Amino acid sequence: MVRILFVCLGNICRSPTADGVFRKLVAEAGLSHRFESDSAGVSDYHQGEPPDERAGEGAKIGLFLDHAPHLPVREVPDPYLGGEEHFEEVLDLIEEGAKGLLAHLQREPWM
Repeated sequence: MVRILFVCLGNICRSPTADGVFRKLVAEAGLSHRFESDSAGVSDYHQGEPPDERAGEGAKIGLFLDHAPHLPVREVPDPYLGGEEHFEEVLDLIEEGAKGLLAHLQREPWM
């Protein structure tokens, strides 16, 4: 089992979105038995809060944004402080990164 933790500042936007996107890709690839993922924040600003409702819009495309306990190499826009376009931009960046991560992990000899 490969375990992956997605981390952002408060765990209400980027990291739960990344976790949801990755879980969806893993499920679609039939690899749920091989991967476990979660999300976390490096601050306790939003401890115990669910993902931001704007991030939850991803549920409309089948993402699994179900929790918030308390990425990409390039700088990621801050959707919490930005507008709707930042959430869309972040989702696009995360989808690209998650696909690349899964493809990389599938190429590993231990898979």
